[in-house]
Amino acid sequence: MPVMLGQRIKQLRTERALQQRQLAEKAALTPSMVSQIESGRLTPSLHTLGKLAGALGVPIGQLFDRPQPGRVHVTRERD
Repeated sequence: MPVMLGQRIKQLRTERALQQRQLAEKAALTPSMVSQIESGRLTPSLHTLGKLAGALGVPIGQLFDRPQPGRVHVTRERD
C-alpha cells in the first residue's frame, strides 16, 4: 500500500501544480520526506498523513481513494 499511497499523493500534488518542496513547506515536512513517501520508501504516520491532506486541501480519506476513470458518483438532495 505505501507505493499506491505515494502515487496518490503525487497525483494530488501534481494536479495542484505543486513541487515536492512546495508541498513539504505547506505540510511542515522536509522535501526528502515527501520524496520518500511518494516513492513508497517511507510509510507516513497518521499525523503526517493529516499534514499532507491539509496541505493538499483534501480529507485524509482522499489520500487512499483513487477515482475510477469514467465513473462519476452523483448524489441528489432530497426535496
